[in-house]
Amino acid sequence: MADNENAEGQAKPSDEIIALDKLVSVEPPPAKSSVAGAPVPPPKAEAKPPPAGASAAPPASSGDFDELDRLLAIEDPTFTDSLKELAELTPNEHEVGIDSDLEAVLKRERLEAGAKGPKKIWLAVVIRPMRRLGGVLRGWKTAFVAMKANAVPALKTGAIAGFTKLKQGAQVVLGAIKSTFKAFADLPRSSKLLVFAVAILAGLSAAVGVITFERRLLPSFQTDYMTSVSQIADAEYAIAEDETWQNLNDPFLHPEHIVMIERIVANLRRNSPSPNPMTMMELYIETSSQDAAIELRDREGEARDVIGRTLNRMPYDELTSAAGKNKLKVFLRQDLNSIMTKGRIRRVFFKSLILKP
Repeated sequence: MADNENAEGQAKPSDEIIALDKLVSVEPPPAKSSVAGAPVPPPKAEAKPPPAGASAAPPASSGDFDELDRLLAIEDPTFTDSLKELAELTPNEHEVGIDSDLEAVLKRERLEAGAKGPKKIWLAVVIRPMRRLGGVLRGWKTAFVAMKANAVPALKTGAIAGFTKLKQGAQVVLGAIKSTFKAFADLPRSSKLLVFAVAILAGLSAAVGVITFERRLLPSFQTDYMTSVSQIADAEYAIAEDETWQNLNDPFLHPEHIVMIERIVANLRRNSPSPNPMTMMELYIETSSQDAAIELRDREGEARDVIGRTLNRMPYDELTSAAGKNKLKVFLRQDLNSIMTKGRIRRVFFKSLILKP
């Protein structure tokens, strides 16, 4: 008895899995007889599991598989439809290249490995490169087909959605503009004049701001000048013919440090019938810094000697003209700069100049 119970317990299906033998044994509803009171055939006996140790059941017939397909269609229609789609696939739809067949590839490799002479060269130079090229082309074709099937519809859908959003945004903006103009039209006349006045004042304020920013309304006291050669070393400049120039010695650029040299009397060079031409002058000398002015004041005796020797080189006839006086200023600035150590001489001015033939 225990053995029979164990055998029956082993043959009993699990509660969590649908027993196919029970599903197969489900008996269809009795067919209606055309004659009233016709006898109904008795139900089929339920199949019992074979006892332990019995031989295996014979293979199922095609009718059993048809019944199984019918039951699967009832229990899971989605799975059944997937099976039908796989069964309907043609060889071209799931074809993969010639190299997908492992046995064929191995056989081909064995044959090619035994090749010698011209055949080996032909395989290495032509056949294998063409085979790899074919694989690359098939990959590109697959990618192109996938892109055409997926990317193109997605781009088309995105473009349509973007155009729709843009159209909606334009409609919202136009609606806001129309509502603004309508609200402005409903205002009284005084309010409309006030709005126009505010708009005109805002435009004038913006114009004045732009002109001021471009330094065309107010004069600018800030002048750009070179502080080092590296700022303009690799630059190119185009200067117009009517360009205005500013003197680097402009007082706006530098503070004034002026030293006065009192009366100097010196002989001039003889180049005229006069036997002893002379000059007497007083000078204002502008320096580049306060330190240079202090140095010039401390070394005034040396500076007066340099000025006297410069005057000795100048002829009397040349100093009688304005060009000669300007030339004397240039010579005085150059000679004085040769002795300066803490700055330089910018400009020289005559306070008084007396010439004696």
